[in-house]
Amino acid sequence: MHEIIRRMIHEVASDLIEESARRIAAAKPADIEAVRGQPGPLIGFSEARDAEHRQMKKFLRTRLYRHEKMQAARMGAGTVLEGLFRGIHGGRLAHAARAPGCGARDGSAIGNRRARACGRRLHRRDDGPLRIPGACEAGSMSARQEDRVSRAVVPASDRLIFAMDVPTADAARRLADQLGDSITFYKLGLELFTSGGAFELLDWMVGRGKKVFLDLKLFDVPATVAGAVRNLRNRGVTFATVHGNQSIMEAAVAALTASASWR
Repeated sequence: MHEIIRRMIHEVASDLIEESARRIAAAKPADIEAVRGQPGPLIGFSEARDAEHRQMKKFLRTRLYRHEKMQAARMGAGTVLEGLFRGIHGGRLAHAARAPGCGARDGSAIGNRRARACGRRLHRRDDGPLRIPGACEAGSMSARQEDRVSRAVVPASDRLIFAMDVPTADAARRLADQLGDSITFYKLGLELFTSGGAFELLDWMVGRGKKVFLDLKLFDVPATVAGAVRNLRNRGVTFATVHGNQSIMEAAVAALTASASWR
């Protein structure tokens, strides 16, 4: 698979270089003004390659982006995310659209990302199948969509999460001591968590008033993931990662919502 991808990239890049060189040689521009005065771009793909790209985009729009299975998966993922946000924030989430620019009313990070996305379009509007119709229009969001946008205000001190990518718990403690009060939020990954003394390190960090993002990427049958979440939820962890399909995510949500202290 890697070799196939490498060859595909090589063919596309070679076509771009060769066609661009041909156009430049034919135009012979002497300066930047001559480049700007060209009737068309000097850098681009050959007609044959461009036709292949258009055909591929048409195939993806009709056979992938709008396929019923893709739409069903998207709706299922939305349901899971809604449950996660409700479990995390426990209340209504802010309206992200406003007239005329689609920015968040409360200046939240999610609203800002949405505003940037609403102001950007892919070439030839190839993102059409991926956009929610009228998402940038004032008052266009449904109550269910409003409930998916966070109203939570993130303190400035929590916006930087430091990745504790060290091999041992002792090394993590030394680094945390060196960083002191400059860092309040840490990510603990799988390597560190399996090095020994991980739960003691977790208790030590929480006891010092630190927040912990536990990046273990929990993945197993739903009942097992739910059990793992239940075992972790009372240890002071702020965030944790869960991988899996809808049933796994729903089991994790059900376990985390059983305790208001778990994030």
